[in-house]
Amino acid sequence: MCDCISATQSVSSHKVHKSHQQEIDHFRKNIAEMELNNIDITVHWIPVHINLKGNELADQIAKEAAK
Repeated sequence: MCDCISATQSVSSHKVHKSHQQEIDHFRKNIAEMELNNIDITVHWIPVHINLKGNELADQIAKEAAK
C-alpha cells in the first residue's frame, strides 16, 4: 500500500518523470524478480490520513528511512 498516488501511477505508466525514473526502474525490477519466484505483487493506493491502522506508523518509518 502506498499513500502517494503519483508513485502508484508511475509503476504502471510508461510516462515517468525523469527525477523518478531510477527508483521506478528499480521497483519494477524487484517486482519482476518476485514474480519469477511466484510471488504476486499488487500495488494499492490508499488515501493519506484516514486513520487506517498502521498507516501513520508506516509513514513514520518511511520518513526515518529517508533521512
